[in-house]
Amino acid sequence: MDKLKLEERVENAITAFFQDGFDLDLHETQYSGRQLTRTDDETFVQKVERSSEVLRAVFLFGPGAISLFLATLSLMLFYPTLGATSLGIFMTAGAAFFTLAGSGNIKDLQNLAIPASIMVLALIYFGIAKFVAGVGDSDLLVFAFYLLPVVFITGKGAQNWVNSRIDDNPANYLTPNAKIPNL
Repeated sequence: MDKLKLEERVENAITAFFQDGFDLDLHETQYSGRQLTRTDDETFVQKVERSSEVLRAVFLFGPGAISLFLATLSLMLFYPTLGATSLGIFMTAGAAFFTLAGSGNIKDLQNLAIPASIMVLALIYFGIAKFVAGVGDSDLLVFAFYLLPVVFITGKGAQNWVNSRIDDNPANYLTPNAKIPNL
């Protein structure tokens, strides 16, 4: 009887502050012996995965995206005089790999759209700056540093686009750990 009165008082107090009420089962606790645990806590593996995603984005995707953008611009800038040198191609491929490794699964070929989008952004900037605006060679790389936020936005936008395409693929629903789509 006292428990019902207590629950009524708590419910009345909560409805005074929240219009829609409050779901008491949302933060339900379980008592098992001496230990009081919450049912909605993350596991250790989920915490490690979340922190590894942040570290991967900071230490692989960020430097990889910047170096891929600048390496692609340098390759285009010095192509008429030096040609496609093996060092320039190696730097561009290494930066593309860092961007790919920082953005997601290396084995999934759809993730190649992320470094490709950054390279296309560099080619568009090079074409507009060089041929339309007539920017000199020395100023081309100087003005490129103003586009670094756009490089990150382009890379993350491409990553979100690829992830949404992967989530919407019906073949992903046939795997044992598949997510059920929201209908």
